[in-house]
Amino acid sequence: MIKMMKNYIVGLSIAIVIFAVVIALLYVWKVSLLGTSDKVGITMAISTVALVIVTGIYAWHTHKMAEEMREQRYDALRPIIDFRWRDSESISGGALMVGARGEVPSELSGQLLNVGVGPAIDLYSFNKVGQDSHHRYDFEVLKAGELARQVSLSVSQEGNIGILEAYYRDVYGRTFRSRIEIHPIEGQGLRTKLQVEKVQEDEK
Repeated sequence: MIKMMKNYIVGLSIAIVIFAVVIALLYVWKVSLLGTSDKVGITMAISTVALVIVTGIYAWHTHKMAEEMREQRYDALRPIIDFRWRDSESISGGALMVGARGEVPSELSGQLLNVGVGPAIDLYSFNKVGQDSHHRYDFEVLKAGELARQVSLSVSQEGNIGILEAYYRDVYGRTFRSRIEIHPIEGQGLRTKLQVEKVQEDEK
């Protein structure tokens, strides 16, 4: 649907350019009082400008299509790291029957799970070591469908929700962040929500 819309926009833009050129040429040859040599010169100038514009539109469209094809190729091997808790067999989106009083713990024990289609490289999250509650904890490469070893991971606080994060790269070197929002629900435990986004190196 998006591809059809982009093709429609490109076609419409070219049609507008052609229409404008036709109107300009009709004005030059039918309305203006210029001499024949001047009309020829203006016609050539208008045609050149129109050709440049149309070429630019096609070049932009070709560049966008190449970017989309590259992203599709990358996504064919994109890892997605989710979390499976010791307290629940369900992954993100399920309810954890811990913190039933509506509290978010500072740590949760569980496993990282690659639910994507490519390996997760340089995978790490954070755990608590002594007074350091944000200590980097590195994992092995996780292939698609694999579970990491069991570990207690740190949960940071943002308002009344908890946040648990993991960072990793795909085979093309793109860096991703899996961010789990942990929402305490009175009498129901914790409800989790997964968000995955591509990040720059300086955001890690």
